[in-house]
Amino acid sequence: MIFGPQRRRRAAQFLMPAGSAALFFMGLVAISVADLFFLGRLEAGEALAAHAALGTSLLFLWALSALVVPTALIPFDGDWTDTDERPKSVGEVFFNRHLVVLALATAIAAAAWKLIPTAFSIISAQPDLWELGIPYTRLRLIGLPLMAIFVAYRGFLDAVDGPVPALCFCLTINVFNVGLNALFMWLAGATTQDSLEAVAMASTIAMAAGVAAMVAWSIRPELRERVRWYSPRHFDWRMCWRISKANPAAAAGGLVLLTGATMTLYVVNLADESARIAAVDSARHAELIIISLTDWETVAPDWPARVLVDDWIRNLALSRPPLYLAGTTVVLAVLSTLLSAAVAVGHFTVARLRKIIAVEDYRGADERCWKDLALTLAIVSLGALPMLLFPSATLRIFTSDPEIIAATAPALRLMAAQLPLAAMATILWFANIGVGQWRFALGVAGVTAATMVPVTNLFALVFSIGFMGIWWGLTVIIAGAAVALAFNFWFGFWKPFDA
Repeated sequence: MIFGPQRRRRAAQFLMPAGSAALFFMGLVAISVADLFFLGRLEAGEALAAHAALGTSLLFLWALSALVVPTALIPFDGDWTDTDERPKSVGEVFFNRHLVVLALATAIAAAAWKLIPTAFSIISAQPDLWELGIPYTRLRLIGLPLMAIFVAYRGFLDAVDGPVPALCFCLTINVFNVGLNALFMWLAGATTQDSLEAVAMASTIAMAAGVAAMVAWSIRPELRERVRWYSPRHFDWRMCWRISKANPAAAAGGLVLLTGATMTLYVVNLADESARIAAVDSARHAELIIISLTDWETVAPDWPARVLVDDWIRNLALSRPPLYLAGTTVVLAVLSTLLSAAVAVGHFTVARLRKIIAVEDYRGADERCWKDLALTLAIVSLGALPMLLFPSATLRIFTSDPEIIAATAPALRLMAAQLPLAAMATILWFANIGVGQWRFALGVAGVTAATMVPVTNLFALVFSIGFMGIWWGLTVIIAGAAVALAFNFWFGFWKPFDA
């Protein structure tokens, strides 16, 4: 039988751990996408400014999350014992892992609180963007430790209850977040800053509610009778140290890649500035035409009409909204939901490959990698298909601004077409880490991040392709990284010569 019991059981064993993690992470990213959706209901000009600030903030937050999430995803069935110690219980791993995750996330959020204004000033020279983005980012930073604990609880619930409760909690906080967004946007003032702060508070409160619900679930009587999760007697500084350094390559690589992606916003701002200069040049050209039709040379320089034209040109230069930055925000937010699924599967790939390599089953490691890659490509390709076929309709879900839709639809179609390639690069990057090729993986991550700004600048400004040049540059970079990672894994440089 094609769908016999044995095949169904094997499919469930293959899909459930990684597939449930992918759905869970897509749900986490959906919280930020909900912010984008509600801000898209603002007036056209306000939505542009809000989207520009939101996009810069989200990339900062995702880069910081990359430092915490690998630790929060450490499996409970790892070897956390010394040779002369008894095996550690789930409760002991739970207490020490959550302690490490909370301390790490709190320290990162505290440091970022001070550094966020400097980061905004590097990305953009527009004070309006700083005024909108910095308060939003700081409000979301309050939720960073909550997010880390929420992710850590997912592994705990998987260990004791299976994947269903964690997925239910993730769905619940998304519904709660949508309700809070609707309420707070209705209560917020008329300014764009009020709206941004409203959606930031909604996301933070929803995450806090999710953590509270998971804590309540973890102390229900049937679990409390089995083991005391929160006992201080479980503290073991040796285990905390081993947990904190269990996934340094994944954390460092994720931070490097997302920092490079964040710096790409600098090129987007340059493209916005170039478009602003072009608009001013067009206005100056119009002024010259007016001069040629009148006898301004014989008129005093302070003639009211001349002053009016000069004021119009100055206002045009200062008031043009960051259209390309707002469009980039929409594209990245839409794509990040699917890429988060690849990241989730990738973390599972690392854990599985390490176990397989430990018993020197190199053929099994090969099979595990390609199976995880097939699952990821299936999820990402299905999700990218509507964006590829109907980019404008997809964008209308998140913004009603016709300028953003017109400028961004070609970019979304291009990125949707190459999204399976990005997912492939993500899985193979994690796979190389899992088989011990972490130096090569970090090297690829470093080269990729270092080339993002110059390559996108080359395509966008040097080749004069404009906004689309940024996305063509990113496509070239992603393709190069995917080829390098696939070459290294496929040809088995991580295997012994006799394997």
